[in-house]
Amino acid sequence: SMQTAMLVAGIRETPLPLYVQQLTWSFNEPLDVGLFKKAWGAVFNRHDIFRHQFNASASGQMEVSSGKQLRVHIRHLDLSAKAGTERSTFLQTFKREDFRRGFAGLKYLCRLTLLQLGPSKFQLVWTSHHSLFDGRARLILIQEFQECYRALREGVRPNLAQAGRYADYLRWLEKKSFAQWERPSITTYGEEIYSARSARYRYIRYPDGSEELYDHDNDPHEWDNLADDPELESVKTRLLDWKPSSFAENNGGRDG
Repeated sequence: SMQTAMLVAGIRETPLPLYVQQLTWSFNEPLDVGLFKKAWGAVFNRHDIFRHQFNASASGQMEVSSGKQLRVHIRHLDLSAKAGTERSTFLQTFKREDFRRGFAGLKYLCRLTLLQLGPSKFQLVWTSHHSLFDGRARLILIQEFQECYRALREGVRPNLAQAGRYADYLRWLEKKSFAQWERPSITTYGEEIYSARSARYRYIRYPDGSEELYDHDNDPHEWDNLADDPELESVKTRLLDWKPSSFAENNGGRDG
């Protein structure tokens, strides 16, 4: 699956860890640190994916097991005694190093560190592996945290709908067939960076004309680039035919 591929890619030795996402959330108000951590614990305990253990085998397969222990690391660091310049330097270094740590050990795929900068000034550094959730799911988690924290402060039960189970999603995914794709899935990044994914192959073309082609039936983790295989020239041509004739104007963001 896509999540397995991301996890396996994440344990490779690379200059920067792959599929790691980091969010910094500033709070300019007093926080009850104990309730803050308890609220996040309540949120993560609602979703059983945060209790899953992922183990990569020597063959590159990912084994998933579920347990009662929460696989999320939550901690609090009080930096309020540090001077302004020292504190700023520490923050920059901490966020950079926390990102670079990645999740090679796979023990935890999600880390939250609440950095206290003063009595009413905090920053939450939330570093996680992209295989756990996407941006839309992160917004849901944030909304659930806000409700849990409010409820804990007021001494009431949080008003939250019952969460779905990750095991049910996996069963649904196993039954879903992608064999009858009528057209490839198209992805573009920046200008002229193009990717097409059929039921079996993923093709990528870069602005300099270089290409990548992967056979997901035999190489789901995309180790072997088959773009130079003459027997697959028709596959590349068919996927390239779906390339847009023009690209939307780049509105900023990260450089490709």
